[in-house]
Amino acid sequence: CASGYNIENNLHPGQKITLDGSLSSDPEGKALQYLWRQLTGPSVVTLSSNGVVKPEFTPSVIGDYSFGLEVSDGVKTSTEDSVNVYVRNNLAPVANAGNDVSGSVGNSLFFDSSASYDKDGNIVSCSWNWGNSDPTYTETNTNAPDGTFDCKTNHTYFSSGFYTVTLTTTDNDNATNQDTSLVQVNP
Repeated sequence: CASGYNIENNLHPGQKITLDGSLSSDPEGKALQYLWRQLTGPSVVTLSSNGVVKPEFTPSVIGDYSFGLEVSDGVKTSTEDSVNVYVRNNLAPVANAGNDVSGSVGNSLFFDSSASYDKDGNIVSCSWNWGNSDPTYTETNTNAPDGTFDCKTNHTYFSSGFYTVTLTTTDNDNATNQDTSLVQVNP
C-alpha cells in the first residue's frame, strides 16, 4: 500500500480544510481503509469522517499542523505519510482605484482597478461607489454586469464637479480593503 495526499494553500482560522488521501493506491487494486491522525499542532482538532479519503477539520487558531495518514488493504498497512498544514491570519486584499480621472459631463469615463491584488488568495468582488447618488457598480467572480470580471468599468456623470470614487475589493476570505480616486467632471 502507498499513501499520498494533496493539500490546498492559503489557509486561515475558521476556514474548513480538507485533507486528501486520494493519491493513495494498492498495487493489487484492493479497497483501502484510511487512518488519519493529528501529529502536531497548537490544538487538537477533530477530523470529521475519520476513516475516509478526505476528512475535514476547521482550525480555530493560527499555527503549523501536521497530520499523518496510514492506509490498509486489510492485509498490509502502509508506513505513515505526513502532510503539513500552515494556518495563518488572512491578509486583506490591496485595493487600487487607479489614477485620478477627468472628463466632461455626459461623457463616459473609464475606471480600472486591475492593479488590485490579494497576496494570500483571490479577489472575488470589486465595488465602485461613484461619490454621488448613482448606484454602486459591483462585479463578482460569478456575476459581472459588463460580462468580464476584471474590475474595470465605465461611468458617466451628468453634473459637473469633483467626486471621490471609492473602490472596495473583497477577497475569498471575505476581507475587504478600499482605495479612492478623484474625479473632475467639467461642464
